[in-house]
Amino acid sequence: NVGVVLAILQFMRKMVFSVDVHAIHHTEIEPQFQKELKHHPEMLVYTIEGPLFFGAVSAFERSLAHIDKDPKSLILRFESVPFVDLSGLKMLNEIVKHLQKRGIEVYLCEANPQVRRHMYRAGLFRTLGRKHLWRKFSTALEKCEADLAEKKINTKKNNIKKQILTHYFNNKVKICFFNVNLHRPLH
Repeated sequence: NVGVVLAILQFMRKMVFSVDVHAIHHTEIEPQFQKELKHHPEMLVYTIEGPLFFGAVSAFERSLAHIDKDPKSLILRFESVPFVDLSGLKMLNEIVKHLQKRGIEVYLCEANPQVRRHMYRAGLFRTLGRKHLWRKFSTALEKCEADLAEKKINTKKNNIKKQILTHYFNNKVKICFFNVNLHRPLH
C-alpha cells in the first residue's frame, strides 16, 4: 500500500511539472502563418503543453496571468493538452475573465473533442462566446485578424464621428454666440 501511495505521489509530481505554457514567436510557428503573426504585433499566440488539471493549475496560472504586453488578441493553442479537469477549467475561466477586463480578446483552438466537451460543460463559452473556440489554428487566426480589422474600422468610424460632432458643436456654439450678440440691445 505504501508503494502505491508513493507511486501516485510521484506521478502527481511529474504531471505538475509536465505543463508548459509559453508564447510562440512568429519564427517558431508553421511557415504559412509566420507572415500574419509578423504583421500583427497586437496578436499573441501561446501554446499549452500537458494536462490542465488541479495539480498543474498554479503553473498555468502564473504563465498566463503575467502576460507583460497588453495585446489586443490572444490565441491559446490546446493541441498538446490531452485532458482537463474541472479545477483547470475553472482557473482558465477566471484567467479569461481577467484578460477580457484588460481588453484582450481570447481565442482557443485545437482542443481535442474530449477537452472541448469539458469546456462546453464547464460553461467556459458563456464567458468566452461561441465565436472564440476553433478546431484549427488557421481558422482562429483568420477570425482574430478579421476581428482586429473590424475593430480598426470601427475605431476610425468613431473618430470621424467625434470629429464631425466636435466640429458641428463648435460651429453651433459660435453661431449661437453670434446670434445672441446681434439681437442684444445696446445700452
